[in-house]
Amino acid sequence: VGGLLFTTFLLKKIYGDGLLRASIVDVTTWDYFRTQLGVIPLEYFRKMLFPFNLTIDTNFQVIQHWRSLVAIGGLIILGVFSVVWIKLSQVKKQSKKYGPEAFGLIWILITLSPTSSFIPLLDMAAEHRTYLPLVGFSIFLSSLLIRLKSFIKKSIEVGTSDICSNKKMLRVSVALILLILVSFLVGTRERNKVWKDEVSLWADAKQKAPFLIRPYNNLGEAYDKIGRYDLAIEEFEAALQLNPNYFFALSNLGNIYGKKKEYGQAISYTQKALQQKPDYAPGHYNLAKALHLTGNPDKAMSSYRLAIKYNPYFEEAFFNLGFLAMERKQFEEAIDNFKSFLKMQPRHPKAHFGLATSYAMMGKQEEAKQHYENAIAYDPGFLSPYINLANLHMTTGNTMEAKNLLKMVLLKNPNLAGVHKNLGLILMQEKDMNNASEHFKEYLRLMPTAPDALAIKSFLQNKNQSQNQS
Repeated sequence: VGGLLFTTFLLKKIYGDGLLRASIVDVTTWDYFRTQLGVIPLEYFRKMLFPFNLTIDTNFQVIQHWRSLVAIGGLIILGVFSVVWIKLSQVKKQSKKYGPEAFGLIWILITLSPTSSFIPLLDMAAEHRTYLPLVGFSIFLSSLLIRLKSFIKKSIEVGTSDICSNKKMLRVSVALILLILVSFLVGTRERNKVWKDEVSLWADAKQKAPFLIRPYNNLGEAYDKIGRYDLAIEEFEAALQLNPNYFFALSNLGNIYGKKKEYGQAISYTQKALQQKPDYAPGHYNLAKALHLTGNPDKAMSSYRLAIKYNPYFEEAFFNLGFLAMERKQFEEAIDNFKSFLKMQPRHPKAHFGLATSYAMMGKQEEAKQHYENAIAYDPGFLSPYINLANLHMTTGNTMEAKNLLKMVLLKNPNLAGVHKNLGLILMQEKDMNNASEHFKEYLRLMPTAPDALAIKSFLQNKNQSQNQS
């Protein structure tokens, strides 16, 4: 069962573009490999030794030829690194003596290899890829420091050099280590401020790499999440200045303008985004909502269908298309979409309500009754199914069941004028004129200008005259 649920989740994520693709088409295998020759020593090793100027979005240029000094320099450093490890691990005595150092070095290489080899990934370099290698680096460095301490202590004890100079060396070493620790503590405190929230994190990334487009987009998304729409628009527009066809900024601008109810702009930007990525299901979904709200229901239906085509698990698209099809009196399509939605959300009361209403409009009363009852069972506070089911019972002559349902509605909300009217009509059929009159009076109180208000007033007057005469 767990495996089946995970498979369903994964399919939904893949079809919905919820997972970023690891490979990218504009970087070849050899380009990526050459770039990693520079990334490992000049980016990862450097930040392990000197963890300053950190950023969540590292800007490391792709190396496209072997003549690059970065690639050559990186290859030399990695060569030296490999030779040191071989020397530490090959000789039997040294293998025991320098075991921690050898283990630390090989750990670094092994843990970097999945992301820094021949398989192109989305980013050339990323700081989080150093987290596991840092374990090996810590073992390697701490072993060297312990060995240095032993060397200084031994020199003092055996008197191989001047005791004062060795003690001075020890003090300098301790002071240096303390200085490093203090600087790391200060750096950690400052970095924690950057990681306080998404806005500060991506603002820092944008400041450190002003020519990278992703920090602008992600900072805009961070502003979007906290409702700072104008600031979000500024960041997305800045991203488009770097690349006018940047899909994510175009899509996000369409989404933002939709939230601001500026549907013309929302449609324009979303359409531009879909020109870059025609199979982006959420884009078609957002476009459909904007088209519907601007009075283009047929175009909206087409966009919802495209959203479902590109993501067969797009629940909201099935749901909205179901109600829109019902609105357009295309009841068979509405039923198909509600059924598809209910396969994924079988206890959703509004979907059962929509399906029931579609069945009712097609004259399939038994199916309609079943799904109205399901809607009531899954959400007893949702009143629309009670009312529609009562109306359905009224059309089939089951006035007792209709009356009970309408009374239940009024217990939950006594200010529904139409319910008072319908209940009054049922009571009038049952010759219960007094109670019928009470509900008609309440109907007139709630809707004094209703089209049938004069007719109901006339009925009440005639009833009063009859009572007075009797």
